[in-house]
Amino acid sequence: MRRHRLLPLCALLGILFAGLLPRLDAQDDCAQGLAADIYFLVDSSWSIGKENFEHVRHFLYSLTQALHQVGGDRFKFALVTYNYKPETEFQLNSYSTTQGVLSHIKAMSYRGGGTRTGLGLDFLIRTHLTTAAGSRAVEGVAQVVVVLTDGRSQDDVAMPAQVLRFAGVEVFAVGVQDAVDSELREMASHPHNTHVFNVHSFLTLRDIIQDLVVGLCGAVARSGGAPVANEAPVAGGGTAQDSADLVLLIDGSENVGPENFPFVRDLVMRIIQHLEVGRDTVRVALALYNANPEIKFYLNTYESKSSVLEAVKSLTYSGGDESNLGAALEEVAENLLSQTAGGRAEEGVPQMLVVISAGPSTDDTGVGDRILKRAGVITSAVAIGDSATADLEAVATDKSFVLSAPHFRGLASMGDQLLPYILGVAQRTIIVQTEVTEALTAGKRDVIFLIDNTMGTNVINAVRGFIKRFVDSVPIGPDEVQVGAVQFSNVPQLAMNLNTYRTKDEIVSGLAQITQKQGQTVNAGAALDFVRLNMLRREQGSRIEQGIPQIIMLMTVVEVTTVQTQKVIRDIVFLVDGSNYIGSTNFPYVRDFIINVVNQLDVRPDRVQIGLMQFAESPRIEFYLNTFRSRQEVVDRISQLRLTGGSVLNTGAAMDYALNNMFQPSAGSRKRQGVQQVLVLITGGPSQDSLKTVADKLALASILTFTVSSGQADSELLSSVAFVPDLAHHETRFSELPAIAEVIMPKLITVVGDTETVEGAERDVAFLIDGTDNVRADFGYIQDFIIKIIEPLDIGTDKVRISVVQHSERPTPSFYLNTYQTKDEVIRAVNGMSLTGGRSLNTGSALRFMKDTILSERHGSRAAQGVPQFLIVLAGGRSKDSVKESAGALKTEGVVPFGVGVKDADPKQIEAISHNPSFAFNVKEFSELSTIPQKLNNYVSLPKEELTVVLQQVQSNAVKRDIVFLLDGSDNTRDGFPKIKLFVKSIVESLSISESQDRVSVVQFADNPEVNFDLYSHKAKNEIINAIDNLRHKGGRHLNIGKALQYVRHSVFTSSTGSRRLEGVPQILILLSTKPSTDNVKSSAFALKEHDIVSVGVGVGEAKLSELEMIAFKSGFTYKVTDFSQLPSIQSQLVSTLNINKDTEETMTGISDLVGSKKRDIVFLLDGSDDSRNGLPAIREFIRRMAEELDIDEDRVRVAVIQYSDDTTVYFNLKTHRSKKAIVYAVRSLRHKGGRPRNTGAALQFVRHHVFTASSGNRRLEGVPQILFLLTGGKSNDDVSEAALSLKQMGVLSFAIGMKNAKQEELQTIAFSNRFLFNLPVFGELLSIQPEITAFVQAPIQTEPPTVVVELESPQRDIVFLLDGSDDTQSGFSAIKDFVRRVVDALNVGENKDHVSVVQYSRDPQTHFSLNSYTEKQDVLAAVGQLNHKGGRQRNTGAALDYVRSNTFAESSGSRQQEGVPQILILLSGGRSQDDVASATLALKRDKVVPFCVGTRDADILEHQMIAHNPSYAFSVPRFDDFGSIYQQLVSFVKRVPRQQPRLKLQSGLVSADQTESIQRDVVFLMDSSDEMQNDFQAVIGFVERMVAKLDVEENKDRVSVVQYSREPSAEFFLNTYKTQQNVAGNVGILRHKGGRPLNTGAALQYVKDNVFTASSGSRRQQGVPQILVLLTGGRSSDDVRNAVENLKGIGVMVYVVGTKNADHLEIQSISQEASRAFFAADSSDLADIEQQVLSAIAIKRGETPAIKPVSHVERKPAGKDVVFLLDGSEDTRSAFRAMQDFVQRVVETLSVDDNKDRVSVVQYSRDPAVQFYLNTYTTKGEILDTVRGLSHKGGRPLNTGAALQYLRDNVFTASAGSRRQEGVPQVWYC
Repeated sequence: MRRHRLLPLCALLGILFAGLLPRLDAQDDCAQGLAADIYFLVDSSWSIGKENFEHVRHFLYSLTQALHQVGGDRFKFALVTYNYKPETEFQLNSYSTTQGVLSHIKAMSYRGGGTRTGLGLDFLIRTHLTTAAGSRAVEGVAQVVVVLTDGRSQDDVAMPAQVLRFAGVEVFAVGVQDAVDSELREMASHPHNTHVFNVHSFLTLRDIIQDLVVGLCGAVARSGGAPVANEAPVAGGGTAQDSADLVLLIDGSENVGPENFPFVRDLVMRIIQHLEVGRDTVRVALALYNANPEIKFYLNTYESKSSVLEAVKSLTYSGGDESNLGAALEEVAENLLSQTAGGRAEEGVPQMLVVISAGPSTDDTGVGDRILKRAGVITSAVAIGDSATADLEAVATDKSFVLSAPHFRGLASMGDQLLPYILGVAQRTIIVQTEVTEALTAGKRDVIFLIDNTMGTNVINAVRGFIKRFVDSVPIGPDEVQVGAVQFSNVPQLAMNLNTYRTKDEIVSGLAQITQKQGQTVNAGAALDFVRLNMLRREQGSRIEQGIPQIIMLMTVVEVTTVQTQKVIRDIVFLVDGSNYIGSTNFPYVRDFIINVVNQLDVRPDRVQIGLMQFAESPRIEFYLNTFRSRQEVVDRISQLRLTGGSVLNTGAAMDYALNNMFQPSAGSRKRQGVQQVLVLITGGPSQDSLKTVADKLALASILTFTVSSGQADSELLSSVAFVPDLAHHETRFSELPAIAEVIMPKLITVVGDTETVEGAERDVAFLIDGTDNVRADFGYIQDFIIKIIEPLDIGTDKVRISVVQHSERPTPSFYLNTYQTKDEVIRAVNGMSLTGGRSLNTGSALRFMKDTILSERHGSRAAQGVPQFLIVLAGGRSKDSVKESAGALKTEGVVPFGVGVKDADPKQIEAISHNPSFAFNVKEFSELSTIPQKLNNYVSLPKEELTVVLQQVQSNAVKRDIVFLLDGSDNTRDGFPKIKLFVKSIVESLSISESQDRVSVVQFADNPEVNFDLYSHKAKNEIINAIDNLRHKGGRHLNIGKALQYVRHSVFTSSTGSRRLEGVPQILILLSTKPSTDNVKSSAFALKEHDIVSVGVGVGEAKLSELEMIAFKSGFTYKVTDFSQLPSIQSQLVSTLNINKDTEETMTGISDLVGSKKRDIVFLLDGSDDSRNGLPAIREFIRRMAEELDIDEDRVRVAVIQYSDDTTVYFNLKTHRSKKAIVYAVRSLRHKGGRPRNTGAALQFVRHHVFTASSGNRRLEGVPQILFLLTGGKSNDDVSEAALSLKQMGVLSFAIGMKNAKQEELQTIAFSNRFLFNLPVFGELLSIQPEITAFVQAPIQTEPPTVVVELESPQRDIVFLLDGSDDTQSGFSAIKDFVRRVVDALNVGENKDHVSVVQYSRDPQTHFSLNSYTEKQDVLAAVGQLNHKGGRQRNTGAALDYVRSNTFAESSGSRQQEGVPQILILLSGGRSQDDVASATLALKRDKVVPFCVGTRDADILEHQMIAHNPSYAFSVPRFDDFGSIYQQLVSFVKRVPRQQPRLKLQSGLVSADQTESIQRDVVFLMDSSDEMQNDFQAVIGFVERMVAKLDVEENKDRVSVVQYSREPSAEFFLNTYKTQQNVAGNVGILRHKGGRPLNTGAALQYVKDNVFTASSGSRRQQGVPQILVLLTGGRSSDDVRNAVENLKGIGVMVYVVGTKNADHLEIQSISQEASRAFFAADSSDLADIEQQVLSAIAIKRGETPAIKPVSHVERKPAGKDVVFLLDGSEDTRSAFRAMQDFVQRVVETLSVDDNKDRVSVVQYSRDPAVQFYLNTYTTKGEILDTVRGLSHKGGRPLNTGAALQYLRDNVFTASAGSRRQEGVPQVWYC
């Protein structure tokens, strides 16, 4: 195998053989002035244990003391401990004195873990042997490493040890107890007798200290201070200063979240704003990533800062569960830094990547990281929070390049911290440290540079620069220094011999040939061998025989390839005793045994797979065979294994569990492929159950059982459990188990059991491989590829047969399917193949040869017997001939082809060859072929039945199209009809015809249309070809194209005739006509486009091109030829046009795919009115069938069912049921609701506000598609338009399914688009459309975004700023004033426009100026600028709110509330209020004041949300200085506050019922009588008594009812119980407290709606008597109140809420629905204070209209609307302008154009706007349509949308231009 290990010696490793060779004048000992850097690498694994670690600590302490005595302060020390990962204890420069080092060692703690010595050495090289960590190697100081370990390493130590030797580092290896001597010698320097120490116990470590000190001294003396090259050279060196290629890579996953994404976007903008962005300065690219990376723009997309900023501004949050940083890094490396993407690495411009992330990567970052570092890219990062830091430090150029922000709001300061790094790169003050320390200039030397080809252009440039500087600094010549160079990747290539060039100039000139070469893998070992065998020779200039030092400088950062000779294919499961018989003391030995076995195996999916179980009383799976894909992953997991414990040992049950659960295909077992299955049982105690029977079952299943035991295990019994006795191993001591790994290995990888034959395992597998000269150097890889595929196969005459054919210009068989009968014969034949040779590939011809010859019965094919036929085609270049036809012929014959492309192969050809795109594989190098065999074997080894299923699934995922040919069958085409048929057949031949792929229909038309065959008529291509051949010409004098288009839309593109439109399958119409239509085509053509049918027009002869263009879906979809004979000339173009599928449809039709996952939220809204009673069985069955077919689960599809009639009832919501079974059961129990009238609009509004919400289980904010099915049997009694529009704006996909008496127009209003509309004559037909709708829900859903109607702002506003002037805001007061000035500056201040007031408060409030103080903006700004901070310790926000309500928003202070001017309050606060704000807030809202709140982090956000008009009007910023971040949003909201209805003037004083003659009222008191209100009940009774005393109680006047409630409601008396005030008052007075818990207010509200406000209970609602409910509550409801509130509102009940004690302010506002109907008393004793307010609120005087509707209610709409179209007329829309005109015309067609109804205006804009016509220009629809058709494209750049919107407001939405805004006419604009 090829095993990879990273050599991370900075960005570029320079290694000097023998440290430029030792000096000969070394000192005799190290105490005489020589210095040393000494690194201790110490094993801290489990096998050492805490007790022995104390001995290690004493040893290190004593050794350090002894070394300090002989070396003094010249000796510096570093210490790294390691287990399964290394950790720095201290660096060379951590402590300035040895005393600090000793103190650290004394306090060092034991860690435990695995033993990965190789990783520890790697870590030491990468982290400590650098100048930054304190190394003095560049000063010539000796580098010494002391490794201490007690056992075998679980990873490879050879490669890092070799690196240290090459670098001249002296390594001493100290082994204790079970340390492996050969491993110690592999690590240690020579001679081993002075560098290797091995002791039997930790106690005896102290005995070697003296010898070790002497050895270290000798090593230091021998090194003599020669420098060690482990620092790196400078990259870059380009001449263009202040330039860089900057890539910004942003985490767009859930790690960030939608609420935090704006902070990230702001950080990016801050960075860019400070850069000099330009073509020749800093170029910027940007990508987002989640599961997949998404490039937003390239380095060469924008050339100006403003363009980049605009692009960043438009960034939106992408979302997603995964955060695959690794894939994103690879995308950056491959597609964002190249020359085609704008990268300038070739010009020497530095390249930098900045990663911004808030969480860990969900994939491996190693590959992408290495590619970027290899290319010399400087990587920096911003980590938000703690979880992202580790991954970002791993990919950053240096850990110091990772900046951390504790939270998203802290990103504001990150821009300033990050900017110096970016500027440093651009200005070349920050460079990648890749400079190799320059050689000393003393003496003769032969220096060979060994250069890694794959390091990237930047680094190769740096290498050349380094070599040049080296050459310039030393004397060059045959008698001085000679220089040679070799480049290498997987193979070495000579650049210059030592004697090639004799002078400096020649060498420098020769360096030009050192450039980046192709290559993916790196084989340093082969390169070193090449130097040794080919360059260190006298004839090549080497002077090695003369004793001249030979120096090799190895420069690489990439993976080093070594060779593993074992080729074993096995599935091995370890079954490990985790009981107390093993115990925690001995468990590390068991773990080490397993790791020692695994370390000797080639673990990967196509070789050895490992699984592991632990057991005691019961078994537990730790990981499956297919859990891990590499040896290191397995070792890491085993290292973390912990003992389960337990005193009972059921070994038999555990073995049986392993048989049934681990040796299964789902767990990764490859038994069916013939791979040997192995179980290794490891135990330390006697089993308490039977073993022998289970052992026999395992043997019969051909599973090899090995046993490894110790302790109290029964060795005799276990020898019978093993497959054969010599596979059982027992040791008396657990400590001896690790050594058994060496003993068990030979049999573990060679012994086989009787393999069970797999039924249906016959296969014919043929290989067609590239045999051209181009693959000669890589032919070994191809042979290896073939062998890896056939190794797992059961080859034999009656099993799997193999053939191999080479091809170039012609095919050459190496052997046929019937040539060899055994696997050994086939493998020998493959290994013995020689390349046939040839210059080019004719793969198409070779495929025909494979079909006709190789896969024929004569040569061994068993296709006639039903044996699966596989063809594996491998090519390294492009075929000269066409492959499509011959590949198609193979597939038609049932052959399953796989395509494998390498290097220069054409991916399109490879895909065309393959059975389907997922069977096509492409790699860049032949060395990467090893990644493919496992994927191929997954298919080739499948049983025949499973293979059939897989191929069918793949087939169903292929391209799908429904294609209808609409052919001119008039008399005009009689002579040309045969050529028309040939033309249609030629197109059909290019299609993939089947029921699950392309479907075809043919319709002829003349006077009338006629279907020749429907889309479902034929399911095979030959059937359709035959049907076309049998077509008879229709005939007819007229050509009614319009009628034919309408016919195919209504009768052919339908589900009943085979159309799959609802499944998202593209619908294509090909119209062929020969003359102009004799009827109108316009409306029919538009209707086709509206239904997303892609029409293509083909005209012959006299056909009218303009007519075809009108019909065609878009420009370019029309073709015209002069006669029938020319039809073949457009066939290929037309076929290309038809290439529309689900992946490309967006580009073809402009339709977006909203649905990518299987998640759905589905709401069924059912008509439960009396008229629809008979339809319930069909509706119930429809929902049940839907549910049965949907993937219902809490994390997938959720379902809700709602019924409605006059009101709406939730049957169950989206979170009620979590399983399919529960929903089906609930639907079966569904009962008809009943009631009249049918209020569909109210029901839609209800689901909008109460079902499509998070609290009801809705996942809209998570991006889950929202689907509503409305099933209705008639016309609504109320208006549906506003509710329908609201749902569309939310993105809800509304299906309108009408039955019986439903109205088409109403259904169109409700449906998301016409595709979502069904109108059925009877309820029974509902089931006929269920399969189509289910398929639609399960498939991607294409929708068009709805048009949004924008409400224009009010022209006048009264705005009061309420500023926190307490002591806490003193430091930020200047920022507060600046913010106020900015907001005022955005307003339109004037006499009849905006008015402004400012009030400051702390303990008490103070008015600075009133609303009527200033009428000029400059005066307001000046007054704000002069504000002084008020000061004061208390912050009484409640008092301040009450003050502004009473004093500032008063008519005397300039308030224009009586005129309907919006009253707006902007509160700016720095902390929580110290008084109550609730009552003041309610009073403000009752007065129709709209509050906004802006607070810093110290403010109470919940308090602000309560004060604000709604929660979204409450803003929070970290500091006062950050107010600017919410400025734009606040101003936008303020300007959207609508104008109020002018108030009626009230008489002075409160008018009560006893002062005026009252009209009739039905008043219900609903009283909270829960346990919490027991002490307050009498106060509540008193309140009700006083209220009743003020009412005029009589049968024909006021009626009263009283209901108590807690957990359940109880009516004390109804509205018709008592008819006099005395009776009512008397019965209220004797009420007793009910008691109970919890408080179910929702249930109580529903109770009064169903039982009190009814005619039988005395309600006079039907007679129009006002219905009033007074709710008195003292706590928060335990159930949901919203449904009941909506139902009460639906029957016209006015709800007034009186809250006290613990009542929830937000809840009482929600119940009352209006702030003016909500009252609050802090305590029940305060109820009397609000009594008069409640009484006044419910008082209705005779002759006076009941309360004027609040602004939020829908008011009667005017008869018409003013509609303005704002069209993008810039250069970018020139080709799309025709589509814009069509859109405008379609909309205008729907309007009622008239001076007193709808008015229309059109404006075009680019750099500036231009009015085409105003709202009062035309008064008829015809004039407008004619003008729109005649519009010409404006053109121009850039696109200034903001200026255009401003122009609309100032010049179009004005009275002079025809706007009727002041008259209340809706103002609508389309953009």
